[in-house]
Amino acid sequence: MASEAFWTIKLADCINFGILIATIAAIIYGPIRAVEITRQKDIERDAEARKRLILSALMRTRKMTMHPDHVGALNQVQLEFFASPPVIAAFRGYVANLSEAVPAPGNDLNNFLTRRSDLFCIRPVRAALSNEAHC
Repeated sequence: MASEAFWTIKLADCINFGILIATIAAIIYGPIRAVEITRQKDIERDAEARKRLILSALMRTRKMTMHPDHVGALNQVQLEFFASPPVIAAFRGYVANLSEAVPAPGNDLNNFLTRRSDLFCIRPVRAALSNEAHC
């Protein structure tokens, strides 16, 4: 043992130094990464909640197309569902149907209202929630 120099590095010392560096990195980087993940999850949860609020307002006022909540929810669709082309396509079809003239009472009116209900209920809600919609 007397022949060993003071500054001699052994394999065990290198392993311990590596473990020390890894521990320090984990202590510093771990909480930062945890906060980043939590913030991302919160953003995703908030976006989903906003989408559900819009769909809830639309479904609640579906028979009152001029209701302020209905109009406000329609105005929010393009902002919240911009990344969902099926929803945007269904939204455009529904808005186009809203601007059509309502036919006189009779068979044409029933077909018109059925088409409006299909445009409103079935396609956008299925596309938005990716499951069956019951209107």
